[in-house]
This record gives sequence, C-alpha cells and structure tokens, in this order.
Amino acid sequence: MIFSAQITAARGLIGISQAELAAKSKVSLSAIQKYEQDDEAISKAPVQLITQIKETLEKLGIEFLFTKNGSKIVRVGVDIKLKS
Repeated sequence: MIFSAQITAARGLIGISQAELAAKSKVSLSAIQKYEQDDEAISKAPVQLITQIKETLEKLGIEFLFTKNGSKIVRVGVDIKLKS
C-alpha cells in the first residue's frame, strides 16, 4: 500500500502535475485527485489502480520508503532513485 502524501510528494519530486500522472498511469484525473486527498480512498480502491499509479511513479524514478516497528508502519516517504 502507498499513502496519499507519498503520491503528492512523488509528483513534486519529479515535477509532474496530477493530469500528467493520470495520463501516464491511465488512471482518471478525478481518481488521482481523490487518492491524493484520502488514504481511506486508497485502501478502498481497486488494487490494480493503485498498482498502476505506484508502478508509473517508480518508472519515473521514485522509490517508496516505509519504516516499520514490528508490524506497524511508523514512517513513510519517497525518494528519487539515482541513475547509474
């Protein structure tokens, strides 16, 4: 699972708009807008749609970061993968 703040932060890091992410991921703009505002919407969304968004951002160089304490996620983030 990814979080709404991660999608927003990822777009900011790579400098693309919600509309550009929608076009590249083949997910509607309204869905992108909804998922960026609400983690609950992400948890209720079809897995395929969230996977499309995540994989699109990863192809654009984003790495999704999670830190766990046991089974609980205590920190999330995004980073840009450096090209070798």
